[in-house]
Amino acid sequence: MNQSKEQIKFKVIEVLKDFIGTAYDYTDTTRFIEDLDFDNLDFIELSILCEVEFDIEIPDEWMDKVKTIEEFVTAIKDTLDMLEATKETTPEGKRDESERSQS
Repeated sequence: MNQSKEQIKFKVIEVLKDFIGTAYDYTDTTRFIEDLDFDNLDFIELSILCEVEFDIEIPDEWMDKVKTIEEFVTAIKDTLDMLEATKETTPEGKRDESERSQS
């Protein structure tokens, strides 16, 4: 299922609210370090929570570039889009065969 950036942003902000545990007026331009006082560990933990929420793995090189909520949402959206494109181009039979060989 292809999710819009708005749907992703809503989920990210919900995860962020649960993670921080305080109310904050989150916007696209909210910065993790400057506005939310995040350190590297906070950002890693948030990334893991969102990876679980969206059932994805966000590439580390993308995470090094993310500074704002909008950039984080874009990284998730791009990852979801790549996964969706992979599903569309990978025949089900090949995927099933590769899964069996890993077992």
